[in-house]
Amino acid sequence: RVEERAFFMDTRTDELAAFKRQINLTEYAASCGFELDRKASSRSSVAMKHPAGDKLIIGMDGETWVYFSVHEGHSGTIIDLIQHREGFNLGQVRKALRPWLGQAPRASSSPTPPTVFVERLEPAPRDQLAVLARYEAAERVEGFHPYLCGVRKIDPALVASVRFTGCVRTDARGNALFPHYDEDGSLCGFEIKNDGFTGFSPGGRKGLWESKKDDTDRSLVIAETAIDAMSYLALKGGDTTRCVSIAGQMNPQQPDLLQSAMERLPKGGSVVMALDNDEGGEMLAHQIADVYAAAARIDLTLIDDRPTDPGCDWNDALRSEKPRLPGGGFTEHGPA
Repeated sequence: RVEERAFFMDTRTDELAAFKRQINLTEYAASCGFELDRKASSRSSVAMKHPAGDKLIIGMDGETWVYFSVHEGHSGTIIDLIQHREGFNLGQVRKALRPWLGQAPRASSSPTPPTVFVERLEPAPRDQLAVLARYEAAERVEGFHPYLCGVRKIDPALVASVRFTGCVRTDARGNALFPHYDEDGSLCGFEIKNDGFTGFSPGGRKGLWESKKDDTDRSLVIAETAIDAMSYLALKGGDTTRCVSIAGQMNPQQPDLLQSAMERLPKGGSVVMALDNDEGGEMLAHQIADVYAAAARIDLTLIDDRPTDPGCDWNDALRSEKPRLPGGGFTEHGPA
């Protein structure tokens, strides 16, 4: 009897594991009325919206399908999703999901159209999916933001400009969020800024924050934060200038991202290091110069442009309303 009970428990545990691994959660969500949001999806995550208002971020943690609810706050596996939506106990969950494993006939004989779900995803850590869910819950900033404009003195018109459309969001706490993207163009984390607070999304990793690109761009501005990049553009202008932020000191992946950004510049373009006037900025300047050399773009000009006052960053310069004269204090580096 002990052996039979143990076998029964193992079998039921195996069944739960099979639900989590073998049932395509995007297909199940589609059967519940969720629709693909392809613009917010990537090779390792899928965003799906429901007409009733909820939104799911779905991915694979190893071999297990997992999800995070953007607006309702719950997360887990297909078992957690069905329990939350239907209020089922485990016995009811088993009965509802067995048809999805072919163990019982489905209520509907019509298969889910393959165009409304994703057949496979690349595995991604749960932390990364949680970052995506938190970012998707934030609202786009399309003009005035109390911290960016009131405290940091960035013109609302600049925030609302085409160059920065979709590049800033704000969460329920009023934080300004600046999304970072990796080599695949997938969101991998975001800078968090507010009055007296600077951070990075827990569970995320730094890639590059980028302003909108344009085919006419000739300059790439590299700053230590997104706010510094926006401040630099506010002071210097530049209709053909795109900006990136590395969010402080670089991690091992960021040099390759910067090199790729440099390589995409047109012939005769320029790379501007809009860094802080301090030891950290000096260290970064040397590292970026090494990336510039590795890009082997002898047609590009590398410019080291930092605020005049020691210890200042470009937002300090913006708030002090003491922009430098055009051309003042520039240092040009030829190819290494």
